[in-house]
Amino acid sequence: MSSHDETVDTDDDDSTSMIAPGHLGNKDTMLKLAFIDYLKKLGINELVNLPQLVVIGDQSSGKSSVLQAITQLLFPVDDGLCTRFPTEVSLQRASEHSLEISIAKQVRAFDVLNQTLSNKKWLDKQSARIDDFNGKWEGQNAQPVDFGDIITQARVAIMGDPNESSKAIKAQNKKNVLSDATLKIVKKGPGEINITIIDIPGLVSSNHAGNKIAKSLVEHYINNPRSIVLAVAHPANVETQDIFQLIAKIDGWKDRVIGVITKCDKIEVDGDDWVYKAIKNEETDLIFNRCLKYGWFALRNLSPAERKAKLSSNDRDNKEAALFRQKAWTDLKCPQKLGIKNLKNALTTMHNEHVTRSIPQLIPEIEKRLEAAEAKIQGLGQPRTTPESQMNCLVNLATKYSLHAADAIDGHNDRLPVSCAEVKIRKIVRDALDEFRDRMTAVYEERFNFNRPAFSLESEEERTWERSILRNKYFTEISKCINDNRGMEMADEVNTAVLRSLWCGITPDWREQTQKLIEHLIKAIGKSVECLLHAICDEQSLRLNIQNLLEEDKKIIQSDAMRELEHLLNDEKSGLIVTLNKWNVRRLQELRCGRINFMVSQLDALKPRDKAFVRTQVQNWFGHHAKIEAIFTTHDKLASYYEIGMVRFVDNVCHQVCERHLLGGKSPLRTFAPDLITMRFQGNEEALKKIAGETKKQLADRNALRRDKELLRQAMGKAKEYKVNLGVQGMGL
Repeated sequence: MSSHDETVDTDDDDSTSMIAPGHLGNKDTMLKLAFIDYLKKLGINELVNLPQLVVIGDQSSGKSSVLQAITQLLFPVDDGLCTRFPTEVSLQRASEHSLEISIAKQVRAFDVLNQTLSNKKWLDKQSARIDDFNGKWEGQNAQPVDFGDIITQARVAIMGDPNESSKAIKAQNKKNVLSDATLKIVKKGPGEINITIIDIPGLVSSNHAGNKIAKSLVEHYINNPRSIVLAVAHPANVETQDIFQLIAKIDGWKDRVIGVITKCDKIEVDGDDWVYKAIKNEETDLIFNRCLKYGWFALRNLSPAERKAKLSSNDRDNKEAALFRQKAWTDLKCPQKLGIKNLKNALTTMHNEHVTRSIPQLIPEIEKRLEAAEAKIQGLGQPRTTPESQMNCLVNLATKYSLHAADAIDGHNDRLPVSCAEVKIRKIVRDALDEFRDRMTAVYEERFNFNRPAFSLESEEERTWERSILRNKYFTEISKCINDNRGMEMADEVNTAVLRSLWCGITPDWREQTQKLIEHLIKAIGKSVECLLHAICDEQSLRLNIQNLLEEDKKIIQSDAMRELEHLLNDEKSGLIVTLNKWNVRRLQELRCGRINFMVSQLDALKPRDKAFVRTQVQNWFGHHAKIEAIFTTHDKLASYYEIGMVRFVDNVCHQVCERHLLGGKSPLRTFAPDLITMRFQGNEEALKKIAGETKKQLADRNALRRDKELLRQAMGKAKEYKVNLGVQGMGL
């Protein structure tokens, strides 16, 4: 507004000296404010959203001047000392004047996952500086001390010394442009209003190093649904001020925001009409369109020259009153929206009404948080800090596990704690063994021509028969083996080494098939163990420790099973082709008779003749072809013995590999049992602690939950003390 604007005299009492409504100082309100103050002192604001008044604005909005005008504290407004960390000022009515100073350490670490080692070291040093600061001012009345000196000391404690001699530390100090450690100021006196205001660093441009942290700080405070916001703007283009965009993002902004426009003596003629529209705060104004329940207030800031001259608060208020007696302001007919005194009264009204509205919802939330903390503590189970508690934990889990594992091994699937297929290990083993047997049988049938012709005769002429028979690759293989192993046997005999050689050539396939079976079952056992542990143990770290312990047992049984397999294969490769099973002889006769019958039927199909004659012809042909007779005899001996040996081997794998080792006494399905656990860890406290002890994180979490529970318990206790005067009904207090 230009200097030639007309001034109009108004009654000072009407415009600048409004008296706060009587109910703001009554006992009911005072108790509620005291209750909220008690909760803040407890420090549960990180557990429960508490009512609070937050000051936000752009960096150049004059936020610090507003705070200074409200609190009557001489905050630095030019050097940025107070804009790099939140400042909480609590004004309390009391009989004596006092000023209490402290710093609350940061409770949220910005970009914690991206913190470098130097960042963490800096935070440790900051913590030590804050401890020193708090130790110095604890229990001290700071009122006689120059307030600017106190702010400077707080700034050094939080942000580091700008005159630091170490270049590395100085560089790190410069990198940390903002902090969420909070300077707390409690100002008491008989003339104070009961209100707490939190001033947070101003919003800066997007290319500023502190933009991200500044926005994070602002969002942290305004996202609290119980925060009310003092939004500070200045007479510049609305579109260039981030504060207006931020207001629009606040949930329920019309009821939660009270607006302030600073530097109203700097308004340009016909240039900042939106300021006057804001003061009128009309719902019908669709151009400004930012009507607030508690309205917008106009203030006049001290100029740099006035601040340098150290004008008193009264001088500041008088200059402000003179400004608002000018016609441009009186024409608005909104005297209650002009000046710091009206703003303070409005803030007090808004703050106390907000506290009164918040308490009925706040107490149930505290109770709910308390129940949640107790449930989380219970979910952690009993503390495991002593060998006795650790052993008890393992024994209890082992008791449950061994019972369920026994049911899984025995196939009592109806008793299992979970219905997932992976835990039904008996079914898995049976299915795997059936598939193993079927694969072994398929190889046997393929090699020895079961269920299909071994050869096909092309002509009834005998000279073609040998060629037709030797088209079968297995007969050719036998023929070659007989020829390769010729020794001192008679011409119509086969060397005894032939059967041993052919037999040893078959068994490598057994190794491959059995190894696949063992690997499959080892994986299945591991999965079954995992499912059983999930069913009995909710704690992930403890469950993984036990699982890793049983993983060692799983490796042992796999090694033992492979060793047992080698024993079985070595027995088969020993060259001792012997069986006491008489079925072997019957099988030889069946194979020989079946082959003659097959050749007779083939010749009959080529040229029908008397079958008895053809049979005699075939038998005579064999008598004159010792080579083919030797091949068939060797084949039939090998086939009859293979069938017996294969069944024997499959049974041995079932009993000696699977039952003895994979599901035996060393199996992880059996080794996590109470008696074995006791023997394993008795007297070995270090190993016991490694498996069953709580991690550092668990101990920290448990301690944090206990601390939270105690704070919430104290809060509920105080709520019960206040229940009569708080006016909270039906809250279970």
